[in-house]
Amino acid sequence: MKSLLENIKEYCEPCQDSCACDPSCSDCRDRQTPCSAQYAATLKQSISDMWTEHLDTHNYVVHMALDDYYQKAPKPIDGIIEALKACPDTTFNMNGAGSLVCYQNWVGNPGGYLGEIRSKMYEARDGIWEGYHEIESMCDDLDKIIAEALYKINVLSKGLDSCPSLSDYVNNGTPCPPVATELEIVQK
Repeated sequence: MKSLLENIKEYCEPCQDSCACDPSCSDCRDRQTPCSAQYAATLKQSISDMWTEHLDTHNYVVHMALDDYYQKAPKPIDGIIEALKACPDTTFNMNGAGSLVCYQNWVGNPGGYLGEIRSKMYEARDGIWEGYHEIESMCDDLDKIIAEALYKINVLSKGLDSCPSLSDYVNNGTPCPPVATELEIVQK
């Protein structure tokens, strides 16, 4: 199994050993492929972004889904960050690390934003963090929280009654049937 530093070097080359995951390092910061600090910063930023969406929504189900997210997500996100800091073979510094998902592109679309956060988390889990079981486990914990929020946002908030159960949606990714648009309903 590769060390975390070896994985980071693979994804962030040509960083030097001393700055392999330091966002102040221009080699790491300007790379097309992000480093662990950027993934962690993205997860951390999602908490306050979803808190903002939670305050702005007028849909009660979405409000409660985002409330659950910002209350439950800090624990696994903190666990991911603490596990990264504890790795003896790397330097980990989130100061100045930029988020990989720009919230401004998703304002008013918390489901899309959380879906993108989930995608970035799995990109890191299955790439840089692969083989680090504690981090993978925390990612899995966070994934359940995100999946529950997405289920509430994408299914329950629309009042759909022909969708899968929460467990099918979360565990198996069972999709809902497509929702007819207002135009399609009028055309029928």
